[in-house]
Amino acid sequence: MPDQTPSAPSPSPSSGATDSLWQPSWLHWLISALSGTVEITRGTLREREGDRETEAREREAERGRREARRDRQEIRYRKAQLRYQLDPSEPHHRELGVVLAALEEYEQTLGGVISP
Repeated sequence: MPDQTPSAPSPSPSSGATDSLWQPSWLHWLISALSGTVEITRGTLREREGDRETEAREREAERGRREARRDRQEIRYRKAQLRYQLDPSEPHHRELGVVLAALEEYEQTLGGVISP
């Protein structure tokens, strides 16, 4: 028969012996996880806000380029029109026709937004 000497009792979870060791590490892990999640969420929100600001700046820049192109086309048309009114020669008539064709092409790129 094997020797059965009494040994020190091992801690069991039901006795609560491991609770004091287990809880702080669990709480630390939980707090760390939640803190990390909050920081990731804050970082994601900052990135999204930065993306929105970048997109807004890009839209504004594109709008500015379209306005500048439209203004250049309008100035070109007015100059050709004035030249033709001051001197209705064939070269000025051709220039006015070229400018009008460019304006019609521009109108088509806008999807017919400009009325005739």
